[in-house]
Amino acid sequence: IGVNWDITESKQILLALAASEAKARMIIDASPVPMALNDEAQGITYLNPVFIKTFGYSLEDIPSLADWWLKAYPDPDYRQWVAQTWLEGLERARRSEAAFAPIEVKVHCKNGVVRTIMAGATSLDSMFAGVHLVTLYDITALKQAQVAAEQAARIKAEFLAHLSHEIRTP
Repeated sequence: IGVNWDITESKQILLALAASEAKARMIIDASPVPMALNDEAQGITYLNPVFIKTFGYSLEDIPSLADWWLKAYPDPDYRQWVAQTWLEGLERARRSEAAFAPIEVKVHCKNGVVRTIMAGATSLDSMFAGVHLVTLYDITALKQAQVAAEQAARIKAEFLAHLSHEIRTP
């Protein structure tokens, strides 16, 4: 007695899923923005090369979100604020079915550098249910330029105020 099952369709579905996952990974890898994938169990499942280059952490360093939180936000009070703000943002997005509004945070890198980041998250649907994509835009240079521009404006205002006083006072 023999039994035969045609598994062609199942194999085609598995191949399509593998191709879709490979395509998604290639897109994430090609992105100039640091990105991470995490699952429902709070495990970090993937970091793109720009993430590793920007922050210095590999999957071995931060296999879970708990590890990331401890390293990225070493100050307990600040970590608490980030966690609370992050969870409130996720809940707000879930309730309103809108996109997660990115938050600005200070992230400690493995080499000790502190970067200013706009962090956002989105849940991936369909074949990637339960997977979250986190994007971390490095705005450190922009923030430094803003501080420099504010300082220059303050110095200019002080100079003009002093010059105006000197011109009015013989």
